[in-house]
Amino acid sequence: MTEHWIEIEGPEGQREHHLERELTRIGGAGADVVLEGAPRGELHLWNDPPKAVWLGGEGGPLLAGTKLDEHHLADGDRIAWADWSITFHEAGALAVLEEVHAEPARSGASARVPEAWMRVKAGVLVEQGLADKQVAKRWSDAVIRGDFQAEACARELLADNEVPDDHPRVVERSSRLLRDLLMTPLQRGASGASRKARVATKNTMAAAVAQFIIVGIILGMTFVAMVLSRLKWGTSFDGWIDAILGN
Repeated sequence: MTEHWIEIEGPEGQREHHLERELTRIGGAGADVVLEGAPRGELHLWNDPPKAVWLGGEGGPLLAGTKLDEHHLADGDRIAWADWSITFHEAGALAVLEEVHAEPARSGASARVPEAWMRVKAGVLVEQGLADKQVAKRWSDAVIRGDFQAEACARELLADNEVPDDHPRVVERSSRLLRDLLMTPLQRGASGASRKARVATKNTMAAAVAQFIIVGIILGMTFVAMVLSRLKWGTSFDGWIDAILGN
């Protein structure tokens, strides 16, 4: 695996930090690499592939004088953030070797998890309550702020998660998701309109039958009341009916 590390220069002097984890969070209290007095927000450094992602608002870091949102890193890239300068390094020989073999690995069987499945699984884990709640909360806040990064979100949610792909709840929810996606085309176009029309017709017929039954019950109850009134009190409804008919 390619060795990555960063050099940090700032008010506290100069230090190095080896990026041994897949994700390294740089920022204030609670981050993997704490910068005392750092502004609000976090800088995320990913190992594979090497990439920097900024999670925060204005006043974020700059790379080569340009605002950093998400950027693939190369050896020697320097990130300037407030009072700190962060320089990214990687071992050159191994990096070249991986670059040479990168294309064949994509065309053949790859050990890396497909990016699409990572995003789907991360979403399923959050929905099923199997993901780190603090990480999920941080990313839901990022969505609200408009700072959502799908790839970075999926990688962080799965970084320390040990739930296997064949976990029963993951498989069951994925199956239902597949079913819903299979039915999506049927909700669009002519077939979707036809299906909705059939459903609407069935609903209308059901409502008509229900109304007919209700009216029948009311008429039946009224007839029974009239018969009982005639038998018990000798009430005659002829005059009432004649009045209605205008006779």
